[in-house]
Amino acid sequence: MSTGVVASFDEDEGWGAITCDDTPGGCWFHYTQWPAHIAPDVGLGSVVSFGWIRVDQDGFRYAAHGDIALG
Repeated sequence: MSTGVVASFDEDEGWGAITCDDTPGGCWFHYTQWPAHIAPDVGLGSVVSFGWIRVDQDGFRYAAHGDIALG
């Protein structure tokens, strides 16, 4: 697991990016990766823990993999 910060989120499209030293250039994520019980508490600047994989997704080289957790 890596730790990063929610840097952007497009509410209309349902995706955003997490900044993290482990994923240079940012890590793409989709809102469905937030467990329902934490979704209301997640916003820009939130510190999150997440797994990731290498991909070519909307200009990102990394994408979050599995659920994303606060902290």
